[in-house]
Amino acid sequence: MLPLVYMLVQVGTQFTWSWEILSACRLSLLCSTVTMMINGGMGLLAAWGFTHGHWPAKSIWLGILNLPLSISPVIVALMLNSVYGIHSPIGKWLWTKHLVIPFHFSALVLASLFVTLPFVVKEIVPILEQLDETQKEAARILGAKETQVFWKISFPYVRRALINGVIATHCRAMGEFGAVALLSGNISHQTQTLTLLLEQSYKEYETPLAWSVALLLSIWCFCLKIAHE
Repeated sequence: MLPLVYMLVQVGTQFTWSWEILSACRLSLLCSTVTMMINGGMGLLAAWGFTHGHWPAKSIWLGILNLPLSISPVIVALMLNSVYGIHSPIGKWLWTKHLVIPFHFSALVLASLFVTLPFVVKEIVPILEQLDETQKEAARILGAKETQVFWKISFPYVRRALINGVIATHCRAMGEFGAVALLSGNISHQTQTLTLLLEQSYKEYETPLAWSVALLLSIWCFCLKIAHE
């Protein structure tokens, strides 16, 4: 609690606002919202697939899925850059299609998607594994399709877990630094998120700006959690 109290005291006397903060807020919110929507849908599908499909070496696949939680975000950025960078085969092909990922907004989204991939799946899989199959079997006998079984029977049980997962995804994407710093280039008003602006202002001894950004990030994520609870 002491660091939080100290931050509030510092910001109370030094809070500042600028177009840099506004631009970084816009990029951070847009990136985290896109990431939340994509990984929310993909995570729900992946959780359903893991619990209803026949996967050889299922534990290995789950381990691979949880890999972003185990390795450094900087390593994630290096891997993504090696695959989608301009000197890679995929990067060269994308360049011919006028699509560039490094040092572009798409780099922010790609890095955030990778580091937040496990959050929704980890919330939903345990609940789906514990669901009673009796209701679902009865629905199938009565002629319900698998999609109807999922939305009418399974989804109500996992709705809260899905919300937990997407909120965690959003907050993690808002606070991501390592992967986006290396992959996006930290270009002001183009790829500079709040965390990158915080790091830059701290290095340049712009303490009021750094404290203000830190407060905005903290308040946003705190309000999301409180609103959900």
